Amino acid sequence: MYHVELVPPFDPDAVDEKGNKPKKPVFSVSHVRARARFYMALKDWDAALADAEEVVNRLTASGGFLSMRPEALDEAEELLDVICIKAQRAEAVNVAATC
Repeated sequence: MYHVELVPPFDPDAVDEKGNKPKKPVFSVSHVRARARFYMALKDWDAALADAEEVVNRLTASGGFLSMRPEALDEAEELLDVICIKAQRAEAVNVAATC
């Protein structure tokens, strides 16, 4: 089973009592990957695809060159492929155009 930490949505237009905008929260790769799996279980294909793409992008950026390719990147790309396949089977319109 997946453990999902409830996170309040980020509002970029919000301001605090001093008039400052809050910083955008940064979640760990494992948190975003778990959230993608959770959205996949809920069949929310748009959110699952967005999170899976974020994981792949962050791992690709941290990997640098292909010789330094992290093993987690292979798993993330596999998760992205699984989400695309399942979304296409479910005929999710927005996701089918992205995959």
